Amino acid sequence: PESTPTSEPTSEPTPVVESTPEPGLDFAAVAGNRALWPKQVELVEDFPFPLEMDGKVVGKATAPKGLVLQFVAVMPDTAKPMVVVMHHNTPQNIPATAVDLIPRATALKSGNTTTAN
Repeated sequence: PESTPTSEPTSEPTPVVESTPEPGLDFAAVAGNRALWPKQVELVEDFPFPLEMDGKVVGKATAPKGLVLQFVAVMPDTAKPMVVVMHHNTPQNIPATAVDLIPRATALKSGNTTTAN
């Protein structure tokens, strides 16, 4: 004789509803709130900076991943997100994706200033 499964009601555990985490910061949110601008950012990849002499570009030098740079500003009105950093006492416009801006801004927002600066 074959055994047929009985269709007894089973009590399924009630799913736990987790609170929806606050959406992460994006470039536009950071650009619009100077309180989230860190004092410094770190390169997340090697990045070539122009070498200038007497106001003319004479070559490039690649700054290594991990180099900490003074953060100056966000440039929100560009085709792709850009930031201004100081490199050898010269302001440089670089892609926002080349630095750890969002993690540092997130740390500032959460009050963790040791990571942010």
